[in-house]
Amino acid sequence: MTVYGPPHPDESSSSDLTPHTGRQALSDDVTERPPVSSSTPPVPASPVAGDATQLPRVPARSAGPFDETMALPAVPASSATSAGWDRPAPPAVVEPARRVEPVRSAPLAPRAMPDPERTAIIMDAAALLGRDPDSFIEPDRQEQERPEPLPKRQPRSITASAVEEPATTPATSAASTTSPPESGGSKLRLAFRTVGEIMITFGLVLLLFAAYEIWGKSAQVNAAQEELNQGLEQEWSQEPPQVEPAPPLPGEAIARLYIPRLDQYWVVVEGVSPEDIRNAPGHYPNSALPGQIGNFAVAGHNLPAIFRHIYDLEEGDVIVVEDRDNWYIYEVVRTHIVRPHQVEVVAPVPGDPGATPTQAMLTLTTCYPWWDNYERFIVHAQMRGEPIPKSEGTPDEIAGMRE
Repeated sequence: MTVYGPPHPDESSSSDLTPHTGRQALSDDVTERPPVSSSTPPVPASPVAGDATQLPRVPARSAGPFDETMALPAVPASSATSAGWDRPAPPAVVEPARRVEPVRSAPLAPRAMPDPERTAIIMDAAALLGRDPDSFIEPDRQEQERPEPLPKRQPRSITASAVEEPATTPATSAASTTSPPESGGSKLRLAFRTVGEIMITFGLVLLLFAAYEIWGKSAQVNAAQEELNQGLEQEWSQEPPQVEPAPPLPGEAIARLYIPRLDQYWVVVEGVSPEDIRNAPGHYPNSALPGQIGNFAVAGHNLPAIFRHIYDLEEGDVIVVEDRDNWYIYEVVRTHIVRPHQVEVVAPVPGDPGATPTQAMLTLTTCYPWWDNYERFIVHAQMRGEPIPKSEGTPDEIAGMRE
């Protein structure tokens, strides 16, 4: 096979082509061809791919810390050959890279060591105040280094209803932590609870008052009655005066009153003032004495230990009165309720203040009803028979009451 190489530019175009055979002929053509004279103008290379002379020039970069390493190296002229040409291409013109000094930041100043004396003073102050010593040193740096605390999550119990509910947004969860507004039912329950507490308190007060009225005042009255009984027995045991005795003084014991139906008896004192009748029934000063013609009127509080139970008296019941010498037996003839200003019930003739009395009467008065005093309960009794001397013994109607 015969291979023909390209004609040399200096040779005549009419010269014959020199035949070459195989690889040896191609090598000889490259190595033995004489060099091109410098006076001969270079032949422009064909603008084909791979031509180094047609490469774009790299633009110069701005000065920076990496310009020294990032500059592209120059392409050697000997390596830029035209495809299909055996003559080397002219050297490429490359600008020399400018050396730019890298920009360096200013060195950090060394950190000054803290003053030992100042540190000791700060630690002493922190110990006195019970605080962390670091809170006195560089507060700005401490605030910057301190991590932001995570918000605390409220514990939530997982229930079936909670699993089915959709996820709540922060606004919804914040609203759920606040107490819900009170509904009408809640306000009604609160009102009922308040009223119930007030009623319970009022009931307890009433119970305490009732306990005092029943046991407290009863104990007080019983003690006072025992003292009056002893004084009355001592007075009656003495010899009666030879002259007519003086009228009794307020609060002085004058007689005993027995009511067999109630199984109670009391010492009757003189006077009806609150002080006189505090612990005993009192005799109206202007009324008759026991056994005399007229009206022996006696008033007493509606306490359980005094006249509370005379509400139970009925017509025919017996009331016995005792003085120094005799027993007087009265029989109930009427019970009724009047207003406080109806004082005619204690007149010598009950209900008829201007009439002249012809018989011995007994009248008991007390407040009514038992929890108030805006009315009066009245018991009228008439003496039955004649007075019974005490020397004859105790009447059968009250036998056993003082044992």
